[in-house]
Amino acid sequence: RMVVESTKDSEIARYEDASVTGWKMRKDEIPVETDGDEFDPEMKMVDTPIWKVVTNNGHEMWLAGAELLQAIFRYIKRNNNDPSYFEPDAAFLAYRNSLGRHCGKASEAAHAMTPLRFCQFMVRREAELYQGLKQIVYDNDWGGKSGNRNAWVTSMRDFAFDFETARGGLLTLESALVEMTGGGAENAAEEEPSGRALLDNPATREDIELESIEKGVKALWNSPASRAVFLELMKTCKTVGFLALGLELLNRNTTAYIDSNTVKSAATAAEVRPYEADPSSRSTRRGIPVWQDHDSMFFDEMPVRS
Repeated sequence: RMVVESTKDSEIARYEDASVTGWKMRKDEIPVETDGDEFDPEMKMVDTPIWKVVTNNGHEMWLAGAELLQAIFRYIKRNNNDPSYFEPDAAFLAYRNSLGRHCGKASEAAHAMTPLRFCQFMVRREAELYQGLKQIVYDNDWGGKSGNRNAWVTSMRDFAFDFETARGGLLTLESALVEMTGGGAENAAEEEPSGRALLDNPATREDIELESIEKGVKALWNSPASRAVFLELMKTCKTVGFLALGLELLNRNTTAYIDSNTVKSAATAAEVRPYEADPSSRSTRRGIPVWQDHDSMFFDEMPVRS
């Protein structure tokens, strides 16, 4: 691990394979643990072993014992395809060009695709959807006295450090949105379909619509099959980017439900209001009636007193 850029908020590092070619003893000065003055401790010299490593690109560096062990564990996890292995400060994550630049804070660009940043974005998106849903739903156990919403927000905002926690938070949000929108209530007696079976069958796979694009949306999902396929995709995905696609789908369907079930006002912008029918009752931008405007024909026809 070689740090190529460092700021007060984060670091950007480059990871390369390397081999140990030698070692030596280095003189280090460490404080002596005594009961004396803590602000001016006594120092002593000790011998510390360090190892020389050479990367495949020809870079040479000296590593301490702890750094060498971390590099060995990192190498083993990568070769074993450990699903929990992820380097949030890798240099390729910080790469941006004119077509795919990060539109947020520059210090957060290197961590934009980490599970923690995704969960924090999911909390903000849920807050926007909840403001529209709570005005039109009758059963609101998600944001009621049970405290489920507050517990979910706290866990997603502060404690979502791994991929599995982010996936569980997205599935919890989907279940809450289904309960609030009444999805699946009409088909509760039907047997739950298998998402894997629907995806493996070409005939059913082509007929499933995950996004609600028609008017008059009555629930979060068009059918139980659509929800089964969505849950199967989210439970089997391996990347944060795929979870972001699932969150965007939930946002689109929930927004469509809100637009279809919000009570529209009786008055529309195209209607002519009574006070607008008579031009003489309208006010100009200067705050005076039209008939007193100096530019009106009525004012020009009046005789001028000398």
